[in-house]
Amino acid sequence: MKAFVALIAAVLLIGWLLHYWQAVLGAVLVGALVYAAALGGRSWWRRRADHRWQQELLADEAQRQHEQYLAGEMAGVYGNFRPVDLDRVRPRLRRLPSSPTAWRAGR
Repeated sequence: MKAFVALIAAVLLIGWLLHYWQAVLGAVLVGALVYAAALGGRSWWRRRADHRWQQELLADEAQRQHEQYLAGEMAGVYGNFRPVDLDRVRPRLRRLPSSPTAWRAGR
């Protein structure tokens, strides 16, 4: 009996889908659009939050360096990277390989 009821339900469902296929197709397309918009909105919101977080970190670093500058510390002027003392520059030269085989071997 259950199989017969399931068969009747399947026939009615197929008949309904064939009769109202345009409405069903429209509903599926609207659902797909809403789903795509939700995914796009979520990724946009995450990028926006990440950007806001990076801007906050940058502002905190700038404030810290400003306070160091007001206190007279050199780190407030140059940040984490001190300038090179041009009077004491010692360039590091390395010998280039003499042959292409040594070049490929990384020697």
